[in-house]
Amino acid sequence: MKCLFVLPHLKIGGVTTSFNSLYNQMKLTDISIDVFTITDECDCDIVFRDKLLPFDKLLCAYYSQYSQLSGINKIFSFVIKLIKRLSLILRINFEEYLIKKVVKELEKRGYDCIVAFAEGVPTQFVQYFSNKNKIAWIHCNYILAHPYRESDVYLYDKFKNIICVSKYTADCFMTRFPMFREKVKSIYNIIDYERISNLSSLPLDDSLYQSKKGDFNIISVGRIASVKRYREIPRIINSLLNEGVNIKWFVIGPIWDQDEYQLIQQNINQYSVSDSVFFLGGKENPYTYFRNADLLVCLSESEACPMIFNEAKIVGLPIVSSDFGSAYEFINENTDGLVAPIEKINQAILKLCKDKDLYYSIKNNNYDYSVESYQIVSSILNLMWYD
Repeated sequence: MKCLFVLPHLKIGGVTTSFNSLYNQMKLTDISIDVFTITDECDCDIVFRDKLLPFDKLLCAYYSQYSQLSGINKIFSFVIKLIKRLSLILRINFEEYLIKKVVKELEKRGYDCIVAFAEGVPTQFVQYFSNKNKIAWIHCNYILAHPYRESDVYLYDKFKNIICVSKYTADCFMTRFPMFREKVKSIYNIIDYERISNLSSLPLDDSLYQSKKGDFNIISVGRIASVKRYREIPRIINSLLNEGVNIKWFVIGPIWDQDEYQLIQQNINQYSVSDSVFFLGGKENPYTYFRNADLLVCLSESEACPMIFNEAKIVGLPIVSSDFGSAYEFINENTDGLVAPIEKINQAILKLCKDKDLYYSIKNNNYDYSVESYQIVSSILNLMWYD
């Protein structure tokens, strides 16, 4: 079988990370894989570089974030985006023209299966392939992430299968699109156990990651955006400091929303906790920080498939999470970690700080975590065959 995966870009985030892990497992099968990305944006390590097809310059210019470009690429993108605006005025579908042009060239390669590995642009792109064996991959709570559009019914009707990365994500998608219930499958993202274990064992060399004996080190991982609710960190730290807990909180992730980052800084100043919270930026290897932390805390309003929980378990790191829908699929209360409403996260953290028996019980349980990659790959392969 010859399969094409379409990704939005190669930037740090759940989609790229999950595909890295999936590719490492699928390359062990007899399936031939090519990867096409909508833009050439890349800021992370990828294991499938030799499988990347050439980027299309027009698509890159059309979809790339203009503010992130420079030089000739920025000028070219400006021209393309200007043409886009003019085409809207003239009621010409310039986007469809660009996509169909690229799809026509890709179809010459004779793929047996085409996978849109993310909702949004990759799914819009893949719909134009004439091959009926198409798979759409949903990595989000569709109700929260996308406003309702009647055209999406027509879009997903073109796909043979729809994979959602958790049961919760599948339920959200089917609530929006009950007519596609028979197409929807819930399949968790693959976790590369060996890779994460090896990376976590590397030395940690980061001047910003400073702690001293007696500190309780917390990490949170993910882009700085409103959905992550990092703005709550200063309040939580202040509460814990008042309980006598010496907290150091490290956030690993790029600044995605500048307004949200400014709000976080305002809250840091309000609670006077600048000595206790640190923003480390995006890291190609966050796992070495896992090994040196005491607790992973997730404050998100919503997560489709919180892979970070399973990654934390691999290195024996206890977890505290806010109570979004899929959290309960990945955390067994008092076994893997604790789940609490956002306003009670400080109490959950304090509980693990004070109750050492519970803390080390969870830590030991997480060390015993195992990954069932073979079963996940088998489920995916079964959906790829066309009958």
